[in-house]
Amino acid sequence: MDSPLWGVERRFFHGLSVWEGVDSPDGNHTHVTTWLIGDWTMYYYNPVGFYSVWDHDWLFPHFPNAATIFWSIVGRIVAAVLLIWYQHKVESKNKYFSLKKLLIRK
Repeated sequence: MDSPLWGVERRFFHGLSVWEGVDSPDGNHTHVTTWLIGDWTMYYYNPVGFYSVWDHDWLFPHFPNAATIFWSIVGRIVAAVLLIWYQHKVESKNKYFSLKKLLIRK
């Protein structure tokens, strides 16, 4: 589950818990079953949570973790705000702004 919307769907449309308790294969990590969206969100998007949030590791041990997911969202928001700011700056000088031309130069 990568989005709180999936937890809401599980809870209210399917009558299931937001998060199912699962023991990891290495025995070091257990997800706790929760019925509350707030508890799940605090667990899954913890900015300093270096524990695994998926049932299996990807690329390397304990990845992705809660901190990675939280900071990746923060990074995407910052990148979007900076892009909007830059576009406004360029267009306020009556110049044409094209993200395609900005990223792909010939």
